[in-house]
Amino acid sequence: MKKYQILLILGILFIVSCETYPDWKEYVSYSSVYPICGEYLVKDYDEAGTVTENDYALYIYNKAYNPTGDSIWIDNSAGHPSGSNNYLYKFKIKTKADTVNLTFNTDKAGVVYGSNPNPQMNDIRVTISDSKIFRLAKDITDPTPDSIYFKFTIFESDLTTVKVVRIVKGHRKTGWEHPNYDDVMF
Repeated sequence: MKKYQILLILGILFIVSCETYPDWKEYVSYSSVYPICGEYLVKDYDEAGTVTENDYALYIYNKAYNPTGDSIWIDNSAGHPSGSNNYLYKFKIKTKADTVNLTFNTDKAGVVYGSNPNPQMNDIRVTISDSKIFRLAKDITDPTPDSIYFKFTIFESDLTTVKVVRIVKGHRKTGWEHPNYDDVMF
């Protein structure tokens, strides 16, 4: 008899817990910078159009708290293998984003290294210009990946001398099996 009472109590708890558990679909939403953020496979080009760095991952993501959707992190350092020291133009910067026009530009943003709390104290600065995300998918069922384009300029420690200018082109990881961002598109 005691066994049946325990099973009855467990059954009631199971039914009650299922009925009172909130519907998870009501709470799922995109990041406030969704049209821009993502993982991209990109290449760097010099101003003459020659590829200077082949496929690497570029990450654009949201700050921890950003309800207005006006700031993003751009990180090209995480996409290179940890042992890869030959790529000299790694950066992680915070910049303003325009999620309506799908652009993100900044002027001489400080590069974040490790856990440095004040990137403005660094002597390396990055300017991003001519940025654009091209929405190529027709709807949510279309696996065509979005494309990205921007130019970055890295300045010497005097903040006036240009060290390098590169153009970045690539496309976003789709999450679909085909085409995916590792399927070469340009």
